[in-house]
Formats: sequence, structure tokens, C-alpha cells
Amino acid sequence: MSEHTLEGRAALVTGASSGIGAAIAVALSKAGAMVTILGRNEAGLAETLKAMAPSGASEGQMLVADLSQPGAAAAAVDRAADDAGHLDILVNNAAVFHTGSVAEQTAQMWHDMFQVNVLSLLEASQAAIARMRAQGTPSHIVNISSMSARMDPGGVYGATKAAVDKVSEQLRFELEGDDIRVVNIVPVAFATNLWRYMSDEQRQGLLAAFERAPVEPDADGRTPLVGLPDDIARAVVFAVSQPINLNIGEMIVRPAMNTQV
Repeated sequence: MSEHTLEGRAALVTGASSGIGAAIAVALSKAGAMVTILGRNEAGLAETLKAMAPSGASEGQMLVADLSQPGAAAAAVDRAADDAGHLDILVNNAAVFHTGSVAEQTAQMWHDMFQVNVLSLLEASQAAIARMRAQGTPSHIVNISSMSARMDPGGVYGATKAAVDKVSEQLRFELEGDDIRVVNIVPVAFATNLWRYMSDEQRQGLLAAFERAPVEPDADGRTPLVGLPDDIARAVVFAVSQPINLNIGEMIVRPAMNTQV
């Protein structure tokens, strides 16, 4: 990633204790950003900080917060901006997923998914926009969606990610006159979220594809059908490294042979 430099920029990544969020935090740090990571799992956040340390960038910090609590996301944004002195990149990655059909799930499950996946994203984005406008410097908001929003069936989780797609579109429209770009990243099949996004029929289809495709992992552990969180992280770094006069509105990121999902 040497071609992308984020020196001097401050970032906040939510849901950074593992998986895609952790990979994004590490990648931003390696690109030179000062990164604050947020999550509920303190031990996981500590591991992410360790992974960020060899990058040589400014020392990162972690915030332990539960985004299922109203107001927690906005408070975290303000804390991160205050500690760093500014906020240039917000990555809304935190998400909650519950299995089961609509007929089987509870109202609390629906509430949890919408609160974290949608409402906390709105809270964080609103707070970040206020900070970014006040500082008047080029900034980015990155929302991590999911192909489950466009799959049939995608479940209630997919409905929350469809809301993320729409919120990203709306924010992009509202912020055209500001130096704030909004990027929607849509992962397809990756090691941290492959099975939970798929119906039984889609899982069977993928298993059949495994039988047809070469599945021997490469040196990094990728196959033609399943990617790694680092692949999403590279997409984020690319998007936030572009000149502010460019609007990278959406990136669908899928492994090379995963074209039917």
C-alpha cells in the first residue's frame, strides 16, 4: 500500500475488535493514519492494537463502547475527534447479526440489528459530519454494507444493510457541496461472513462451486471463491486515498469466481 499515504489523517473504525473492522484499522494505520478503534470486546481491540503497532504510524487508541446503546456512537465520534484534534475518516463497520426467520426472531433481535447496523451508523455519521464541516478539511465517511441487502432472501439483517445502502446514497447527495465523500463498500463472500449471509440454497450452490473450482488456498489463504478481510481493507484505503474531487460512491468487492452471488 505504499502508493497510498494517509499521513496526518485521523480515523475512527467501529467494530474493530476482529474480522473486517480489525483489518481496516491495521490497513489505515499502515497507510499512515492515526487510528482510533471502537468495539465491545476489549481483548479483541487490544489484539487489533498490537497488529497496528508494527506499522510505524502514530500510536492508535481504543474505545470500548456498546453501540446498542442510543447515543454511544455519537459520543465515541466526539471522543475520538477530541483526542486526535480532528477526524478525517469514519468507517462505520460495526454490525449485529441474528439468525432465524422473521417468524422465529424476537423483537429484541430486530431492535439490536437496527440499532447497531442502522441507527448507530446514523448517529456516528451525523456527529462526524458536524466535526468535518467545522474543520473544513477533505474527509471521508465509509459505510460497510453487505451483499445480503441484495440477495433473496437476505433476512432482517439484509434489510438493515439495505438501509445502509440507502443512507449512504442520501448522505452522498447531501454532502456533494462539502469536502466530505461517502463511500459504500459491499462485501460478498469473505472468511468472516460467508455462511451467515446465505440461504440454505445459496450455501449448497457455493459448495457445488467449490467442487468445480480450484480451491487450494494461495499463500495468504485466499481461494477463488472466498476472500479475506484484508481485501476489503485495501478497498477502503484506496477509496479514502483518492482526491476529494472524486466521488467513489460504491465498491462491490467479491472474490474472482464468486460472480453468482
